[in-house]
Amino acid sequence: MNKKIITGLALLLSFILIITSLLLFISSQQKINRSERNIDVTTIDLYSFDELKDYILNKPSKPNYVFYLIPISAFLGLFVGILTYYIMSEKIYKTELKIKSKNKIILNLLSNTEKKIIEKILENDGRIRQYELTYIEGLSKIKVHRIIQNLEDNNIIKKEKLGKVNNIVLNKELYYLLKE
Repeated sequence: MNKKIITGLALLLSFILIITSLLLFISSQQKINRSERNIDVTTIDLYSFDELKDYILNKPSKPNYVFYLIPISAFLGLFVGILTYYIMSEKIYKTELKIKSKNKIILNLLSNTEKKIIEKILENDGRIRQYELTYIEGLSKIKVHRIIQNLEDNNIIKKEKLGKVNNIVLNKELYYLLKE
């Protein structure tokens, strides 16, 4: 189904639930007001002990207003959340499309072997050991070394020495830009 239809139905449902909760609250208030009978202090001597006891035992209790406040606030929260989602979803979707198209443009500036290496680094959260790049099909140790040297000269990656092994780290800005 269309996202707008689902959002509209959810908004309609939240409005119906809010109105239902309010109507239930108002009707319970009216029932309490109708069933409430007060004893006048001046005429208390006219009642027998059994009538006073019956009045105290059968007196309606005060309603718990929090019981009505919880669903109303929940439905209002649902309404605000859905409305915010509806307003922001189009902007987020358009921004994601722009970012993806910019990522493709950036990766198109690189050669195929450089793309493979950058994609492998991205798969490993922006860091990888240099020897792991030699496992990419069609790349030897010498090719990987030359490509890494070229990428390092262009400030795309940074090489960190870890004893006899090199750790390859993608530029932070580029990593966050290319990360999907």
